Amino acid sequence: MAVRAKLRCIEKSERAAYPSQEAAELGFDVQVEIKLQPMFEGGGSIGEIQNVNAIEENRIFGLATPSAQFAMLIQNRAAADQFEVGSDYYVDFTPADA
Repeated sequence: MAVRAKLRCIEKSERAAYPSQEAAELGFDVQVEIKLQPMFEGGGSIGEIQNVNAIEENRIFGLATPSAQFAMLIQNRAAADQFEVGSDYYVDFTPADA
């Protein structure tokens, strides 16, 4: 069984990393913290919502997950670059033993 959430990136900050020898060799010299929060009805300013379907989807996700905290620290620059503040992301939770 899997669970899907819809989250908005609300903050992205970076700082120097002090990686291990192996991480340094891979170029993981920066740590990027990504913070996300659940979607809610409307999901932001009217200009950010393109159509009624997006508003309805945000309302449904907001009812299912009215509150949450999600943050991650990423040392892989290419992975961290995939996140933009103000953008929405689906996050799927699947049991690791599945």
